[in-house]
Amino acid sequence: MKNNTLFSRIWSFLLSASFGIMMVGFFLAIVGLLLFMRFRHYGNWMPVTFTTVAIVGFVLYFIGRVLGVVNRNSQKKRKNT
Repeated sequence: MKNNTLFSRIWSFLLSASFGIMMVGFFLAIVGLLLFMRFRHYGNWMPVTFTTVAIVGFVLYFIGRVLGVVNRNSQKKRKNT
């Protein structure tokens, strides 16, 4: 398998953008929680929507953290070889 496949290019982009993914996830989680607290008594769909935004934000934050650790470990391996 070649090193220049689409998957390897996407993977290298995700590794390089891990801090940005983490920050976007953090921002979404905070905004979702704040909006949920503001509109929690406003009907049926608004709290559900903002809870979903907060959950997506936490998932993106976690993915960004994991990608950052993977990127840091792969850089250490490259330096040692």
